[in-house]
Formats: sequence, C-alpha cells, structure tokens
Amino acid sequence: MRDSQAGAEPQVVSMRLAQLAFADEVLRAAARPERIAAVVARILGDRLDIGPVPLGPGGVLTARAVGTPEHIRIEPSDTDCREVGVVVPISLRLDVSLGAVSARFIAGVRVRTRITLVPDQPCALLFLQDEVRRSDVVARVHGENVLGKLAERAGGIDAIVVDHVVDYANSLFTSPELAELRRIDVADLIDRAWNAGLILGPDERAVPA
Repeated sequence: MRDSQAGAEPQVVSMRLAQLAFADEVLRAAARPERIAAVVARILGDRLDIGPVPLGPGGVLTARAVGTPEHIRIEPSDTDCREVGVVVPISLRLDVSLGAVSARFIAGVRVRTRITLVPDQPCALLFLQDEVRRSDVVARVHGENVLGKLAERAGGIDAIVVDHVVDYANSLFTSPELAELRRIDVADLIDRAWNAGLILGPDERAVPA
C-alpha cells in the first residue's frame, strides 16, 4: 500500500508542474508584445485631449493640449512573463491662453508604465497597470510663437506638462468605460475560434454521417 502511495506522489507532482507550465504558456501567449501594444493603443485611442485646465494664481490662465500617441514600445520582463514594461511616446501641441492672447508650444512626451497580467475568474486575464508617477514621464517643450518662446526661456513649462500628462494617463487607464479593454476573456476567445473553425483542421470539421 505504501509503495503505491509513494509511486502516486511523483505523478501528482508531475501533473501539478504540467498544469503550471500550461498556465505559464497561456500567459506568455497572451502577453506577446504586439498584443499588449494593441490593447494599450485601443485604450489611448488616436487622439489625446487634455484640458482645458486652469493655470496660475486664481486660474487666470487656461491650458489645453492635443496629442497623438506614437509607436508603442513593449519591454517584456526577463524573469516574469506576467509583467511587461510599456513606453508610449506622444507628440503634443499645447496652448496656454490669457483671454485672446495665447502662447503656443510643441512637446515631445514619453510615458513609461508597467502592466501585470492577473488571472480572473472564471477563465480570463486582467491587465493591471501601475500608477503613472511624475518620474515615469519625460517632457521636452518648445515655444512655437513669440510668447511660447519667452515662456520656454522662463522655464517651468516642462513640469506643467508632466503634471497634466500624469493625471490624464492615470484617469484614462482606470476609466470604468474602458474596463472591458483591460480584460481578456480566454474562454470566449476559444469558443469563437472553435465556432469559426480555426481549431479543427479542414479534414476534421466535417461531421461524419
């Protein structure tokens, strides 16, 4: 009796290891760089609108920025397939206005964050994104008109852009309206692939009479 129990234990361990390996491969397949980039691109959209927001003492100035996300770079972790780094370059046009007077700027912004894939019941994966901090955002702002160039020399515009990009990115990635984009329903994908005939080969799709 003891020998049969001892023989069963390695089999159980082997099965557990196989299950863990299978789950790991599912995560790796879901976390392929192009798939992560596609999800992030859908969350960001083709255009970013920031503002109008009040600036300065008493909010006498009004700022508005319009941006376009550029090519998203994915940096897979060397040690954990559940985690990926995401780098998003953004081109921005910024207007800071006082009444009819406006200082115009162009800016290059780089946002860095990290996404972790977490299993969710019953058979899904969630994209959990780290909170974007000021240290995760780099901005280089250049004046486009005379007032913009004067403001650029005075300094402080880069920090203003960073603050508002941080707020915008965090609100966007945590938006309830975009919750479905952050969840991969693995069971539903398998069902759709099966129904579309993508799992069975051509010779296997025909049901025998």
